[in-house]
Amino acid sequence: TSYAGAAIGNTVVMFPVDLDTAFGGTTYTAPGGATKHYITGLTPNGSYSASAQVMGGNIQVSVNSGGSYVADSGGVLVFGASKSTSDFNGDGKPDLALFHASDLRTYVWYLNGATYGGAAPGPALPPGWTVVGVGDFNGDGKPDYLLFNASSRQTYIWYLNGPSYSGAAPGPTLPAGWSLVRP
Repeated sequence: TSYAGAAIGNTVVMFPVDLDTAFGGTTYTAPGGATKHYITGLTPNGSYSASAQVMGGNIQVSVNSGGSYVADSGGVLVFGASKSTSDFNGDGKPDLALFHASDLRTYVWYLNGATYGGAAPGPALPPGWTVVGVGDFNGDGKPDYLLFNASSRQTYIWYLNGPSYSGAAPGPTLPAGWSLVRP
């Protein structure tokens, strides 16, 4: 399906060139700083998959029918995809999430390549929990923490807005003998 669109700030909006052609998937290149994507002209409440791959300073995004993303009742699919899943300040460059085990604090170090560019405190964890990964678990284009409690084997996702806590969801409990591989 032929799509056209525009990038405005960190948002990309894509729309079909021919509304009479059924959606057969689309692939487009977006600026590396793009974090929010709107795909219009889809089947209302239809399910879709979306994936992103870094291509130089940009990201290549592919959207296809079938998957875990659902278009709204107007046929608009909204999802997050960015150049880096560890980009806490939205500059399109990976940052570092740090965890201090003795006092359970987290911190984010903003990077420009390998150069330190500043820091911000993140949320402190409850006793028994550690940060074991960073990824965009809710599709908003922002990194979140994957937490693990070794005693209970429970996982948890902490949703973040930059370095600030904005909500949480329990994850699965791992079976005995299994460990997490970083997402």
